[in-house]
Amino acid sequence: MEGIYLSFNKNPFERYDDGSSKVQPQPQTNRDPFENLKPQDTAKPQPANNTNGWAREGMEIHPAVANMPSSVETSIALVAQYIVSKESDQVQRIKALHDYVADRIAYDAESYFAGQYPPQDAETVFRTRKSVCADYAKLLEALGKAAGEEIIYVVGDARTQTSDLSGQGHA
Repeated sequence: MEGIYLSFNKNPFERYDDGSSKVQPQPQTNRDPFENLKPQDTAKPQPANNTNGWAREGMEIHPAVANMPSSVETSIALVAQYIVSKESDQVQRIKALHDYVADRIAYDAESYFAGQYPPQDAETVFRTRKSVCADYAKLLEALGKAAGEEIIYVVGDARTQTSDLSGQGHA
């Protein structure tokens, strides 16, 4: 599906791709077949120091979100405007929008396990600060629209090791 999408739509983030994320074929070697079973180095991996990429040193929440005054958090539009005013880099601005949703919205496990979901629109999620996957995605899409960024709501099926072949709805 991604190939079809990309054949008709230009990737807006292509200018940030330095080619380092491409998977390079590895030569065949006589590797130890039990290599994955050996204890691994427990040192925490350090993110790349790339100011144009997604990763920030330490992977902390975006500073625009961490320092956002509560007076801004009264509407989706105000949050988006604040983030736009604090971040000029498009990739980092989208990371800030993502970080806002990830930091401010709690997963609504009770509704998920009950199979009874409250309204899943962006305004309800913003107001209640609780959601399941669809709600997270819809709020991020609404923040993107208010910030002038194209963020697309995508649905599909997610499977786990214990789910059947049809999977479960996911956004």
